Amino acid sequence: DGPLGNILDELGEVDGVGERLFPIGRLDKDSSGLILLTSDGGLTNTLLRAGERKRKEYIVTTHVPATDADIARLAAGVVITTLAQSDGRAKPLTARTRPCVVERDASPAQPARLRFVLEEGRNRQIRRMCAACGLDVIKLHRVGFAGITLANCGRPGAWAFLTDAELDVIMPGGAAAASGQQQQQKQQQQQQQQ
Repeated sequence: DGPLGNILDELGEVDGVGERLFPIGRLDKDSSGLILLTSDGGLTNTLLRAGERKRKEYIVTTHVPATDADIARLAAGVVITTLAQSDGRAKPLTARTRPCVVERDASPAQPARLRFVLEEGRNRQIRRMCAACGLDVIKLHRVGFAGITLANCGRPGAWAFLTDAELDVIMPGGAAAASGQQQQQKQQQQQQQQ
């Protein structure tokens, strides 16, 4: 068994995209779901800037159902320790998580399922939050990021270009700016071919 590749390795070359792609955010190897990719590195920085507070939505299954007290505690914020990058070095950071939405997303078939909506993205945050309440996460699936959902992707591993409406949600200038960038990319490709 060799090292695991990243999402870009798995995806390979994408038809219609001639530039390098950058992931917006991350998912750990034990998680699944939505991850946005862009050829605009500036957009990555804009969306991930702490002050932006972009909403990230997850469906989480724990080993046992959370109690009402667990849900209230998770929603109010719990103290967790993560690694923070500072001066190119990872240092432990112990702090309370921001208040967030935590609610049951359970059914008789899946009684231990929760829905989280966060506006911060600390490393393995949901797993650490649940652990602070004695809950082990057995499945974590991101279903939304910054107003974008998995609606256009029908199966795991599927991908789709963003719609104009989705571009309007996440990008300064929206679809018009993206269209201008696409035109510029096509012109650059044509010039390189000449």
